[in-house]
Amino acid sequence: MITRLTLVNFKAFRRLELPLGPLTLLTGLNSSGKSSVLQALALLRQSIDNGGQGLLLNGELVELGSARDVLHDDFGLADELADVGGPAVGFLVDAGESFQFVGLYDPEEPDEDVMQMRVRGGTLPFVSAPFQYLHADRITPAVTYPRSRQVAIDRGFLGVRGEHTVNFLRH
Repeated sequence: MITRLTLVNFKAFRRLELPLGPLTLLTGLNSSGKSSVLQALALLRQSIDNGGQGLLLNGELVELGSARDVLHDDFGLADELADVGGPAVGFLVDAGESFQFVGLYDPEEPDEDVMQMRVRGGTLPFVSAPFQYLHADRITPAVTYPRSRQVAIDRGFLGVRGEHTVNFLRH
């Protein structure tokens, strides 16, 4: 279980240290960062599922734009992200042991949608656990829904908008 998530220079957060429990509720006004916390976890998951070849900003779970879009406007160097030598986005995860994921920002390629990633601490335990992420923009009620055995049944994935839920429940 993840017990603490720290975001550094990610979107609206120059630094956010968030303790997590077996049940954690994120509440707050619009634009207070609730979705950004969930997007950080989804971003890590989709990047690792993609082979860990980089911080994959646009994928199946989240579409965050470019490196310039995820780097905090007033980014600063953080002690935890030592040895990066420049602007970076950091994710520190405590889950029994500590893990660090750092996306390196290249000022000469600010529009890239894959950031070079450095990982310390190995692979997160939650990578092998089932993972669902639903966007805030859900699908509307419909007469028909997509049917994909591979997505809904074999992978047990509901889709980021919940589009495979009916097929999942049907089986």
